[in-house]
Amino acid sequence: MKNLILLASLLAAGCTTTIVSAPQHLMPANALGRFEPCNFTGTPTEAEIKDGVLTLPMGQPLSAVAWKGEPPQRDMYRLSYEARRIDGLDFFAACTFPVGQNSLTLVLGGWSGAVCGLSNIDDNDAAHNSTTRNDVLFENGRWYKIDIEVRHGLIEVFLDGKSFMKADTNGKKVDTRPEVERTKPLGFCSFESKSEIRKMMIQKLHE
Repeated sequence: MKNLILLASLLAAGCTTTIVSAPQHLMPANALGRFEPCNFTGTPTEAEIKDGVLTLPMGQPLSAVAWKGEPPQRDMYRLSYEARRIDGLDFFAACTFPVGQNSLTLVLGGWSGAVCGLSNIDDNDAAHNSTTRNDVLFENGRWYKIDIEVRHGLIEVFLDGKSFMKADTNGKKVDTRPEVERTKPLGFCSFESKSEIRKMMIQKLHE
């Protein structure tokens, strides 16, 4: 009965090819769990999770955490979380996520707050490919909801419930920028900004 109700809601929304499984919560309550602080300058990032909120301190210039071991999914999944920039003017809670055996990074508010996009596609970063957007200014202190869907190389990002960017990576080279390679296969990174992430979960998508 639950599957029938879910299918009916998807049909009503115009989606006829996927059913979403129950969410798997990835953010522990008061410990880093599977996340490991990244080391950029000889000292690991002083990240912490408290009351289900992951805090990345002000990057010098970078602060980050990465998932230890194999990620929960590499294809056909939806990754959801909420993030906010507490202080700073550059990208916050940039999410590196698996795309098959590789990874991409979703950049929000990079290049001094002006650029959003996916890094890298065919060696072009978030400021220089088809996903580039420079029409959103993120407010410090405000929570934003992000959903990333990966479907056999077809990627769609939603911001606060609305489609924000799309990319077809089939037949294209995908990888992160070298600076954030330590966040593979799944992780978060901030540049000269303090940020918080919460309500992180993953759902498997079925055709």
